Amino acid sequence: MKPGFSKVLAWTMLIAGLAVTGGLLIFTQFMVYDDEGYVLWSVRGFCEGSPLYTEVYSQYGPLLFIFYRTVHAATGLIFDNDSARLLNLGYWLASAALAGALAQQLCRRLAAGLAAGALTFVTLISNTNEPFHPGALLALLVAIATFMGARQIDHREESGLLWKVALFATAACLIKINVGAFLFTALASWAWLGLSLPNSKALNRIGLVAAIILALPLALMRDHLGDGPTRDTALVFICGGLALLTERARDRSVCIGGRDWLSAALASLALAAGVIGVTVSSGTHPADLLEGVLLAPLRHPGVYVFQPSFPPLAVVLAPLSLIGAVWLSRRPGGTRTQTVLALAKIAAALAFFAQGPRTLGEMPLDRFAYYFGPSLAWLLVAPLGPDQKHTTRIARWIAWVFIWQTLQAFPVAGSQVAWGSFLWVPLSVYGLFQAGEYFARSRAVFRHCATSLAGLGGIVAVGTCLRYGLDCLQDSKPLGLPGAHWVRPPPETAEILRIVTRNLQLHAGTVFSLPGAFSLNIWSEKPTPTRANVTHWFNLLDENRQVEISARLEADATAIVVLQRDHLRYLIEAGIQPSGTLHDYIVTQFVPLARIGGYDLWGHRERRLDIVDSFTAVPNGVVSVTERLPRPPRTAILLLPGSPALKLTWAPAEPSFHPGLERQFFALQGLRREILSSSARLVLLDAEGAELAYLRPNLAPLTASAPPAAD
Repeated sequence: MKPGFSKVLAWTMLIAGLAVTGGLLIFTQFMVYDDEGYVLWSVRGFCEGSPLYTEVYSQYGPLLFIFYRTVHAATGLIFDNDSARLLNLGYWLASAALAGALAQQLCRRLAAGLAAGALTFVTLISNTNEPFHPGALLALLVAIATFMGARQIDHREESGLLWKVALFATAACLIKINVGAFLFTALASWAWLGLSLPNSKALNRIGLVAAIILALPLALMRDHLGDGPTRDTALVFICGGLALLTERARDRSVCIGGRDWLSAALASLALAAGVIGVTVSSGTHPADLLEGVLLAPLRHPGVYVFQPSFPPLAVVLAPLSLIGAVWLSRRPGGTRTQTVLALAKIAAALAFFAQGPRTLGEMPLDRFAYYFGPSLAWLLVAPLGPDQKHTTRIARWIAWVFIWQTLQAFPVAGSQVAWGSFLWVPLSVYGLFQAGEYFARSRAVFRHCATSLAGLGGIVAVGTCLRYGLDCLQDSKPLGLPGAHWVRPPPETAEILRIVTRNLQLHAGTVFSLPGAFSLNIWSEKPTPTRANVTHWFNLLDENRQVEISARLEADATAIVVLQRDHLRYLIEAGIQPSGTLHDYIVTQFVPLARIGGYDLWGHRERRLDIVDSFTAVPNGVVSVTERLPRPPRTAILLLPGSPALKLTWAPAEPSFHPGLERQFFALQGLRREILSSSARLVLLDAEGAELAYLRPNLAPLTASAPPAAD
């Protein structure tokens, strides 16, 4: 077998295996906060011709929407929950493959690339939480930019590095400005350190970059530095950035000239001008474009901040690592020092690989990379001999991009942790292979040990995810809703979402939600009041837009507002209390009409609903059932978790039976209100014992006076 063919075969088998694993994971999840639905609904609005920002609200840049409108026009693709997951899976696999290619380029070994690809895939597992969020696409853009920069360095053609990476940084800025800004910062500071200047000014270059490393996180997080987690975030980044700077400063090669800066600036300006021109020509007002792309994102840290608590070891390690980096930069590397450095590389890599079995638990791979990666990046790229000078320069470039990208996890450290930290993976694999090569000078077996450990780490991590995906598939149920035929959440979730959607299809004209859950609009095929839709609309929409939505809801007597209690409770406990004109209008002019699982359906005060697929307890032991029943029921069976099935005797409370969508009343002997919990189920059977309906309790009459914030 030819070497080239064997590499292609190995990569094909890996990508195929990861695709199966990713498919199992991504199609068996549905997150209640539904960022997926928000982005989908916004993109669909733009594809239908509504101007971006002027009508279609979005926190994201115009290039995302132009890209998807182009795809839609070229292919006819409809953006829904199914296609969103397929696109997300493609971005995910491509990012993992590029990270693996970076490791293969550094280590010059296929095994290193395969191991890094598998580990990167697992590190990015949070892609399953938010299909169609631009984060997965941005991670791919960062991976491409990093790979292209590494190729330029590898081929000793760094004159083209600046403008090529600048194009991807511009593209990232035009999708999510902070991600692009951090990529630009990494690129500009890297090029600045490589400028052709007199030796007397070398320290000035390093000093300026050090000042940026100190100032940028402090400026970014200034309003929240009193919070311990935010303060730890700044500390870890600053110490890690300065430590990596001491390592980067050891590279005295000069490669960037003035023409390179000019070409990068022209390329960036050309791309930005083209995107802005297309956006404005689509109907967006220039002031709205400025607000959507720049001003609104700058205000975002004041809306919602979530930073996880760093492990104490990570906080202690950060300054100690900086001290070690400074000490090593001032002393020549003797044999003893090199040996200690090699052992430290092995320890850092193995500590990361050891999180593979825990990647779905308390310390996922992405969290480890985020907590410890900035402090240890310099360690993994520090050379262990003069023969590693060329690969060390490539590794420094990857580490430099990585450490700046970790800042995208502020202000919200959710899936952004993975998107900003996945480049740690090729660095950790490189560090392990470096150490293996170092010890292989005395015993060749160490080289094979490094290969085996990296491969084992990838196998264990992917195996953990595959096993979890198979478990999810076994405990799942097809959603079977428009645009979500392949989505298979847990049975309880699927049941609730189907009932909510069916009732919206039957009873709603306009559908709005608190917080925004716009997948319901896709499934029910019902419009929102306006095109200004976002998950946390109570914090992000201005007064005029809230007033307009209130007027549209007031004008539609069939409008329904869906309240997601679990998500709302989480926000309130996190200190985010919904308020504002639109919120006040909803809680004063709408009342709860039905409760289906974690969802409440609210309508105008004078309105009443006959909720299908549910039963409702009413006084005197009578149960109201609304369902399309083809035949009159003869038996009712009550199911309660942990209790035997209760067969109920009953007689119709009304003498006649009318098939179709009508309310039926049945007097159930022995049925008590206190057992009508959200976990109860009522099964109706006909005279032959065939199932007619499987119903959930509608608990709204028990909580009709409860406002959203108090539940």
